[in-house]
Amino acid sequence: MSKCTLDVGCGERKKGDLGVDVRRLGSVDVIADAHHLPFVDASFSGCNALAVLEHVDDPLAVLGEIHRVLKPKAPLHLLLPRRSRMYFYQAKLLALLRWRTCWNIHKSLREGTHKWQFTPRGLRRVLTEAKFQVEGVSMLLDHKIPFTGNIIATARSLPE
Repeated sequence: MSKCTLDVGCGERKKGDLGVDVRRLGSVDVIADAHHLPFVDASFSGCNALAVLEHVDDPLAVLGEIHRVLKPKAPLHLLLPRRSRMYFYQAKLLALLRWRTCWNIHKSLREGTHKWQFTPRGLRRVLTEAKFQVEGVSMLLDHKIPFTGNIIATARSLPE
């Protein structure tokens, strides 16, 4: 696996050579929990984890596992949804008014599919603690839905 890229939490849209998810979906190659990746150390030359960290029980443990399976200086690309407190109030209000899209969003929040909420600064801190060198963290606002956006981050695994 000299130039193999891992996609953790790939779901149905794999963005790498090998897709890992907890469920069998369209493009999943390996079914595994991101807290315990079934690969030997330093196996991959890169990793994508798009909309994953907010769903896991222990983001630091998952980042530690990703670090373990990445080769030194390999890139990690993250995307995390970011919702402000105002967005949650707005979604709840619209859910009460039975607007379907907002109701589904509020329902997913209530059911706990998103366990974590990150800020760019908090994500930077967690990446550093997991032995990654942060190259960039930025916030992209969604102008269609008020108070929402995505955090995009790029980091490199530091040698042990």
